Amino acid sequence: MIRPLWLMAILAISVGCSDPEPSTPPSAPQPAKLHRVVSGNSDVRSFPGEVVPAEHADLAFRVAGVISELPVRSGQLVTKGTLLVRLDPSDLQLAQSAAKANFELAEVQYKRGEALVKDSLISRQSFDELTTARTQARAQLDAATTNLGYATLTAPYDGRIATINIEASEYVQAHQPVILFQSDNAVDVLFQLPNQLLPSLQSLQSLPTDRLSARFAVRPTTSYSVSFKKISTVANPDTGSFDVWVTLPVPADLRLLPGMAATVDIGPGWQSSLPERQLPASALMQEGNQTFVWRVDSQSGSIARTAVTLDGQRTVVSGLNDGDMIVAVGVHELNEGDRVKPWVKERGL
Repeated sequence: MIRPLWLMAILAISVGCSDPEPSTPPSAPQPAKLHRVVSGNSDVRSFPGEVVPAEHADLAFRVAGVISELPVRSGQLVTKGTLLVRLDPSDLQLAQSAAKANFELAEVQYKRGEALVKDSLISRQSFDELTTARTQARAQLDAATTNLGYATLTAPYDGRIATINIEASEYVQAHQPVILFQSDNAVDVLFQLPNQLLPSLQSLQSLPTDRLSARFAVRPTTSYSVSFKKISTVANPDTGSFDVWVTLPVPADLRLLPGMAATVDIGPGWQSSLPERQLPASALMQEGNQTFVWRVDSQSGSIARTAVTLDGQRTVVSGLNDGDMIVAVGVHELNEGDRVKPWVKERGL
């Protein structure tokens, strides 16, 4: 059957002028309150520090005198009780002898007075004076004997002679530091913790030793396990930071001296108790024993339901990475693939 030309022309015009079926425009992203994830598995934090003695003492004599013996040298290792310095005891021995003579005289006078007072040949007041004189002489003798013992300076514990501040035959005053003495079985590293990180101190104190280590400038590629020791209670007035000490046994393969540069490395998880590491309870969706969140794609803003594992403090164990953004509020009103954008509080609201 042959169709009229005019009918075919109308059909061609009708087909050519028909509009294509419109595509569905993507839904506009809806505002949502978002939360940035800090999982506790971030990179190691490093802090510059320096080696300091774990235990040290400025040794000094309690009496003045002239140095007669100085058998040790700087850097020498010694054991507890080793003779370090001795004063010339001549003057102290003379003082002890004089005090002993005075006491012996007071003792004789006391005993004579004791017999006389019984026969009422001297007054009770006179006998009391003899008693007082005897007591004073005894105290002076004890002091002179003690001072004679102070003429010898020995090592208070096993350690190392750090510095010697005097020379043989030199006169030294009482309480003048003569030797800086340090323990040799352990060493400390001092570093500064910024005040904004102070809330994490409790987790730092209980951090396993495999997450807390120190490196030293003399061997920067080797890490040594350290443990938390103490922190200052007053911030440094210049930096606003707090001094923190960590300690470690003296390495057998490395000699560490005070003042050496060090770096303290604090491993992942030491800040896991901070509030910002806790996921908001309103962000969690529970399905049986599994917990889910809406993770936001950083490029498109679309959301995807993501399974997560949390610890007892709602901090991330697995399922999310540091920097991920999740929906924090209204999670039950959303569906897979929805697009969101950060909600911004308007001025005045």
